[in-house]
Amino acid sequence: MMFQPGRKGKMIGLTLFLFSTTLPMGLSLVLSKIFNQGKSPFFIAATQHLTACPVVASLLTELKLINTNLGHLALSAAMFANTISISVNVLFFSFNYALTSDMAKVAGSLLTPMALVIVIVFIFRPAIMWMFKNSPDGKPDGGCIFCVFLIVIISGILSEIAGQHYGLGPLVLGFVVPEGPPLGSALESKLDSFISSFFFPLFLAILGMETDVFKIHFQAFWTVALVVVLASVVKILAVMLPGIYYEMPKQEAFVLGLILNARGSIDLMMFSIWKDSKLLTEEYFALGVLSVLVVMAIITPLIKQFYDPSSQYISSNINTIQHAKRDSEFRILVCIQNQDNIPAVINLLDASCAAQDSPIFVTAMILVEIVGRATPLLFLNDDNHKTNASSSAGPIVNALRIYEEHNQGNAMVESFTSISHIHTMYDNICQMACDKRAKIIIMPFHKQWAIDGGVESVSTSLQSLNINVLNKAPCSVGILVDRGMANGSVSVLARRSLFQVAALYIGGPDDNESLSYAFRMARHESVRLVVIRVLQFGAENTKDRKRGSNLIDEYIRSNMGKKNFEYVEEVVKDGSNLAERLMGLVDSFDLILVGRYHPESEIFAGLEAWSECRELGVVGDMLASPDFPTNASVLVVQQQRIRQKLMMRSERAGNNVEAGIPSNESDNRFSISVVR
Repeated sequence: MMFQPGRKGKMIGLTLFLFSTTLPMGLSLVLSKIFNQGKSPFFIAATQHLTACPVVASLLTELKLINTNLGHLALSAAMFANTISISVNVLFFSFNYALTSDMAKVAGSLLTPMALVIVIVFIFRPAIMWMFKNSPDGKPDGGCIFCVFLIVIISGILSEIAGQHYGLGPLVLGFVVPEGPPLGSALESKLDSFISSFFFPLFLAILGMETDVFKIHFQAFWTVALVVVLASVVKILAVMLPGIYYEMPKQEAFVLGLILNARGSIDLMMFSIWKDSKLLTEEYFALGVLSVLVVMAIITPLIKQFYDPSSQYISSNINTIQHAKRDSEFRILVCIQNQDNIPAVINLLDASCAAQDSPIFVTAMILVEIVGRATPLLFLNDDNHKTNASSSAGPIVNALRIYEEHNQGNAMVESFTSISHIHTMYDNICQMACDKRAKIIIMPFHKQWAIDGGVESVSTSLQSLNINVLNKAPCSVGILVDRGMANGSVSVLARRSLFQVAALYIGGPDDNESLSYAFRMARHESVRLVVIRVLQFGAENTKDRKRGSNLIDEYIRSNMGKKNFEYVEEVVKDGSNLAERLMGLVDSFDLILVGRYHPESEIFAGLEAWSECRELGVVGDMLASPDFPTNASVLVVQQQRIRQKLMMRSERAGNNVEAGIPSNESDNRFSISVVR
C-alpha cells in the first residue's frame, strides 16, 4: 500500500509532498529574515508537509469514512506521501550527522541507515516469524511478546547509533512485520488499553502544561498564521489539481484536500522533540500546538458538511426481486460472519433455484472485524490472496466453491473478505451491492441459537451493522434468522422430503418483495411453497387488500397446476389472535419469509410494545423470538427504500414482469410510471 498506491494516489501523494514542502518553507525563510525570528518558523513550516497516515486513519475512523472510496484514496495518498517524507528525513538526518563529523565518517553516515533496514528486514523479522511459528497453536505467548518488545528497544538503540532518530527502527520494524492476527492482535491486547488510557493522556497533559500561550507575541503569531494558512491552502490545491485531472468531482477533491490537512499526535510529537532539541522556542512551540487545534477544529465540520458517504452508492435504479424480469440473472450479496452461518446461507442459495434460464450470481462477503491494524482491507479470495486473515475464511470459501461446482453453469460465486471496523463495514457492503448490481443483500442475524433452541450468543455490533445496512442499502435487504443448530440444517438437495417454505403476506412493499422471492423458490423442484395470507376481519374493501389480491392472483395464475404450491387465507381480529394463528401454522416449515414493515392495522395492536428487535419488524421479531415454538429459520425482507414512491407507482407492472405474464399493456404501464 505504501509503494503501490495506484496511479491516482501516487500522483496526489507526490504533488502533496512537493508543494506542501517547498512553498511554506520558502515563505518561512522570507518571514524569518523580515521579522528576525530565527530558525523556529522554518521548523514550523517543516511540519506542514507531514500527512501522517495514522492521523488520517484516525480522522477517517472518527468520521466513519474509512471504508468509503474517498477514504481509501486518502489513505493511499497519505501512505505514499509518508514514504517520500520518511526517505527525505532519513537523508536529512544522515547529512546533518555527516556535517558535524569529519569526512571519514560521511560515507558511513549515509550507509548506516541502509544497514539498519537490512538488519531489521533480514534478521529481526525472520526471528519474530520463527518465534510465532514455533509457539503453541501458532499464537504468541508471554515470552514471544517479551522478545518482540526487546527487539523494538534494540531497533531504537541501533537507530541512534546510526545517527537517526530512535523512532526510525521501530517504524521500519512495524512496516515489515505482518499486521493483524496473531502479532497485531496480541500487541493490541497487551498495549492498547495501557497506552490509550494512560500514556497518551499523560503525554497530552504534559504537552498542555508546557504550552504557555502568554509567551506568544504579535509578530510570531502572524508569522505562524501565514505559514499555516498558506500550507493548508497549498495542500488543498495540490490535492484538487491532480484529482480533477483524474476526473474526480470538484467537491470530493476539495474534501480530500481537507482530509489530507489533518493534524494530530504525530505533529505534536514533532513539536515536542524539536522543543527539547532547542530547535523551537517556547513561543513557537505554543503556536505550533495551537495551530493543530485550530486546523482540526475547522476542517472536521467542513468535511461533515461537504461530504455524505452514502452518496457513493445511492442508486437511481430499481434493484428489487419484485421488479426484476423473470428470465434475468438473479444477483444476490450474502454476508457471512463465521462458519455457523454457512449451512443456512447454502440452503437459502439452493432454494433460490439456480436455473439455466435464470442463473444466480452470488457475491459473498466474509466479515472480519479489524484487529491489530489501522487500515481496512477488502480483497478477493483467490489464489493471490490466501484467506489467512481469519481462521474461518478457508472453510467458508470452500463451501461456496462446492455450491458453485454443484450448480455449474447455473451459478457463479465470487467471495471477498472485508477486514474493517464493524461500525463502518456497512460502507463496504453497500458499495459492493451497488457495484455488483445486487437485487438483495442477505445479512446474518445478531443472535445465534444453540442446539437446545435457546440463544447462545448475542452480537450488538452486528445488530448495529444490520440497522445501518437497512437504512442505507441501494437494494432490498434480508435478515436471515438461522435456527439451524436446532433443526440440524439439512441441505435442501440432500433432504428426503421437500424443503417447506412459508411466505406470510399481510400487505405492503416489504411483503411484496418477500412474496416475490418465495415464488422464485417455488420454481425449485425440491421446494414446497405455502403462501399464508393474513386478512383483517371486516377490511374487505381496503386499497391495500385489493392491491395485494391482484399481486397474489397474478402469482397464483402463473403457478396453477403445481402440486408443491398451496395458498391459505387466515382472518384475524387483533394482535393476540394473530399470534395464536401463527403459532398454529408455522411449526411445520423449514423457512419462513415475511416483510419487515406492514401498513398500520389493528391486527398489530399490543404487539409493538413487546418487540425487542425493531430491525425485524413486529411479525419478524415475533417469529425470531426464542419463546416462539418453531424450529424454522426466518428471512425478514425489506424492499429497496430509495425512490420508494416510484416503486410504488410501478408496483403493478413489476408484478406482471416477475410473474411471467406476457402482457404488452403491463410493459407500457411500467415504462410510463418510470417516466413519471
